[in-house]
Amino acid sequence: LRSTQEQAVTFVTESSPFIQAVIDLVEDCHLFTGTMKQLLHELDKRRVNIKARGAWPSGPVAAGHALRRGASALRAMGMEVEHLGPSGRKRDRLWRIAEPSSEPNRDHAG
Repeated sequence: LRSTQEQAVTFVTESSPFIQAVIDLVEDCHLFTGTMKQLLHELDKRRVNIKARGAWPSGPVAAGHALRRGASALRAMGMEVEHLGPSGRKRDRLWRIAEPSSEPNRDHAG
């Protein structure tokens, strides 16, 4: 069973440049808290020509769907993925993606 889970995680991470970019961001920054728009902006600053048609979310809504699909793989890698729900005056939908031992003061929001 464990081998099957590991294969599934590997498949998800290798087949999704977006999820791989999220992994790289969290490994570098340890914690991201923000909206999907902020996450996309941060990932856009970091990525190198991987915006292949269909391989990268077209906007914040698609990014949210992609993150939901990849969340179980991220969790299996030990990362924390939380949809914090609407927040603030604009009712922004916030997400928190972190390494297991991340500290709140290391927050990186785009």
